[in-house]
Amino acid sequence: MTLVMRDSITASDIPLAGLDAVGGYGDGPRMWSSQDWARFPDGIVPLSIVINAAHQGDILDVETSDATPDQCPGWVQRFNRPNRRAPTFYCNRVTWPTIVNAVGLAVARRCDWWISTLDNTQDVYYGHRGTAPPGGLNVVAIQWKGSAETGGHYDESVILDASWIGVGRGGGSVIVDDFSDGTLVWMHHSMQDELFGAVDPSGQQAFVNAVRGGTGLNAIYDGWAKLPQAQAWAAAKRALGTEQADLAAIRDQLAHLQPLNQAALQKLSQDTQAVLADLAQLQTSEAPQA
Repeated sequence: MTLVMRDSITASDIPLAGLDAVGGYGDGPRMWSSQDWARFPDGIVPLSIVINAAHQGDILDVETSDATPDQCPGWVQRFNRPNRRAPTFYCNRVTWPTIVNAVGLAVARRCDWWISTLDNTQDVYYGHRGTAPPGGLNVVAIQWKGSAETGGHYDESVILDASWIGVGRGGGSVIVDDFSDGTLVWMHHSMQDELFGAVDPSGQQAFVNAVRGGTGLNAIYDGWAKLPQAQAWAAAKRALGTEQADLAAIRDQLAHLQPLNQAALQKLSQDTQAVLADLAQLQTSEAPQA
């Protein structure tokens, strides 16, 4: 199933037929009104695009006359949007490497990327034609059709990662009950290990409970964000006043975290196998029936 997103400076110019997500402006001279947003019925995911890095939005528009690459690190640090798993940047292929360099590759790999080609192709090169992007950059959508291709006053994108807009099997929200508690515990440990190089297992049940209480893939992020450890990490980052991950200083402020020992590493490996089994089961259940 191909998911379609459209965006325009004028909400009324966007056709509703076949639309899964819509991008509209959340600030600036082209900012949409509440009536503009209300035009789109439930089931069409609304995404707010901002052009000023001092403002909150789902997506930061980085192009001429809008936000600049040097403003991107601060926007990532301040990002706090309900039901959004990560900051999303909109940019063209030439600007993309400059933004990645500005935020750092490690941070860039935790962001989502909406890349513009506007040439009726989905050729997402990195800075120069024929150059592939570094591994781990999550291109969630490609804006490939401009007004010349759509025939209207709007652009059209193909969404490559359905989970970016919270869509899963059959066009509905991913049900977190499909994941075992062991899988969710693995997610909890893996995120802690990635951020801190250490794991505090005391929060794992709180994470599982928070995820079970939510809906869709964003429940995973929301469960993590509600944990005291994650909130302390965010507070430490703000106190340091830098997006350059000074993990040593952060760890000093989170002394309760214990480094992973060999037994914990073995358990994490076992949990990884449980995740793979979960995913294999999901894949089997989604396979077409003969």
